[in-house]
Amino acid sequence: MASFLLEIGAEELPVAFLASAPAEFVAALCNLLAHVGITVSPENIQAFAAPRRLAWFIQNLPDYTQSKTERLKGPPLRVALNEASSQPTQAGLGFAQKMNVAFEALEQSEGYLWHTQTTPGKPLPALLSENLPALISNLSGAHFMRWQADTTTDAIKFSRPIRWLTALWDDQLVSFSLASVQSDCTSRGLRLTPDILKISHANDYLRQLRVQGQVEPDEAVRHQWITTQLDEAASKAGGRLVSNEALLSTVARMNESATVFMGQFDASFLALPACVLTTVLASHQKLFAVKNPHKNKLLPVFLGVCNNPNPEALPTIAAGNERVVRARFQDATFFFQSDRQQALHEYTQKLNGVTFQKNLATMHDKTLRLIPLCEAVGQSLKLSDEDLQHAQRAASLAKADLVTLLVREFTELQGELGAEYARLDGEPQAVANAIATQYHPRGEGESIDHLEPAAIALNLADKLDTLVAIFSQKDAKLPTGSKDPLGLRRAASGMLQILLKNNLKIAITPLLKAAHRQLEHQNLAQLSDPETQARLLPFFEQRGKIWLKECLQNASLIEAVWQRNGASQTALNSLDQWVEVVETLKNLDAQLDKRHQPQQASQALLRVIESATRVDKILAAAQPLALRNIDPARFETAHENRLWQGLESVLNAIGNASPLDVQARIEHLDGLTDAIDAFFDNVLVNANDPAVKANRMSLLQAVHETYCQVARFSLIQI
Repeated sequence: MASFLLEIGAEELPVAFLASAPAEFVAALCNLLAHVGITVSPENIQAFAAPRRLAWFIQNLPDYTQSKTERLKGPPLRVALNEASSQPTQAGLGFAQKMNVAFEALEQSEGYLWHTQTTPGKPLPALLSENLPALISNLSGAHFMRWQADTTTDAIKFSRPIRWLTALWDDQLVSFSLASVQSDCTSRGLRLTPDILKISHANDYLRQLRVQGQVEPDEAVRHQWITTQLDEAASKAGGRLVSNEALLSTVARMNESATVFMGQFDASFLALPACVLTTVLASHQKLFAVKNPHKNKLLPVFLGVCNNPNPEALPTIAAGNERVVRARFQDATFFFQSDRQQALHEYTQKLNGVTFQKNLATMHDKTLRLIPLCEAVGQSLKLSDEDLQHAQRAASLAKADLVTLLVREFTELQGELGAEYARLDGEPQAVANAIATQYHPRGEGESIDHLEPAAIALNLADKLDTLVAIFSQKDAKLPTGSKDPLGLRRAASGMLQILLKNNLKIAITPLLKAAHRQLEHQNLAQLSDPETQARLLPFFEQRGKIWLKECLQNASLIEAVWQRNGASQTALNSLDQWVEVVETLKNLDAQLDKRHQPQQASQALLRVIESATRVDKILAAAQPLALRNIDPARFETAHENRLWQGLESVLNAIGNASPLDVQARIEHLDGLTDAIDAFFDNVLVNANDPAVKANRMSLLQAVHETYCQVARFSLIQI
């Protein structure tokens, strides 16, 4: 068994590409190996990503691919042999020639000619040599470059120019070339250490890169290093790091030998809102803010991460960042002071100069739609009069900060800066909070599970207006593939997450009508309300299913719960069952995930799935059959009466159980299992009397519908 190492060295790679490429290549490599009979789990491939390199390391690979034996079918014997002489015909000889064997070597059986062919295994390094160029070239990403190493080669497309290729099978070179770059046994260390590293063995790659090259190729290790250094530096400065997981991931990918440095700025800049300071530091300089652990204020220091391990260089690096930060903060101070010369509400008229979307007027028109839509959402959520007033007030101010100087310069501040200005204007805290969270969730780390009522109303109204407005246009830029220029997927998914996290039930159809009505008042809707809903409701369903697939171990549960009684019409079309749907799915998923642990598995659930599947198979085979009301007078056995009485009892029990108590509902359904087994063991469903048969089928249909109060269990794959 051998080890294989591949490293792609390049100019500094974009952070987004470093995030996606390692896993994409692992999947492609696993598929290639599986095609030749070698099963490798993705978890057994170590993937490394750093600014100048992508690398993959696999151990315990066989030296050869598996030999392959195939039994190939030829022409029928009646065609391959002359009936009179039993000599081969042209067809028989042709098959032998095609198989490259003598006719006598062919097998004659089952009325056909056969040839058993064994293809010997191929050296795996040779297979990799042939396929690695294509695997690398097929990596995907945005903003790829197209370049050629010299005029004698064709241009290739990759994230950044490739500078070296390292490929080793144990200590032997795996030879291939790409973009005129020939693979060899060497790598490169940190850019500040230009020496070429000769990798002696694939197993020695990590040690040599770390010791000789001063590079840590493992992003997870760098992430932990940086976290520890940042916490220590913040504590040394007398504060605590302002958490920013997205920035932490970014700097971990931007540096391959991470060292933390500290800088300072004038304390007078602390007069700026904290959100301005942290945004300037993070977005423009990739720097971390530090807060006073005893007060809710920032300290006049920042922390950064650099790629230079030389401690003597850190003061120079810090000084350079201090100059840039000072200039940025001075600009922000000017913008802030200019903005504060008028109240936030005075900016709303300027929104007439900001286009919302093509054919959808301006942000001022959107604001005018948001106010009544907020009221409709608030009433649907049964908000108090005070919360409703706060929501409408927040809606009237929600987009005003888009025309402030600070947001024009730092677009990441939209919403958050409007909230800060609202507070300074003396607006109620609930109004400011609603403005601050109107775009949530924008990404990981933004809390949406404890939003205030007014904030929920504005957030949902804003997303509803955007979705209905775009989907009401004939030539709308709807999401295609990985492209979603208007953020519609994020808006729909955000609505579903907010409802779920806040345990809310809401009827969506009336709100879609209300949103469409506001568009009609402004003569902006190109499609009717039914036409818009016909496009939008499946979109909600699609986003819900995609989100759920990421959360569940068993994806077959989704359709099982979706197709329960009425769920396909109500689970997302009204959204009032969304919380129940997700709770049911997670509960079932957790139980099935333990099925290989008998002491923890839900035997009741397994029995229900088995019984439901049995019932559904009988019903499917009997269709089409005119079912009718069940007539107990037509029962001919005690087993029919037992199932009928048990069915009524279970229906009452399920009706009294909480929809969120999935376990209790399954145990009630399991109460039917013995009666169903006895029914199938002792009752002939397909009776000779059509009326008796229909009555028994109707009884089974009632059982099916009872199961479907929770899920269509027969669709669950276990």
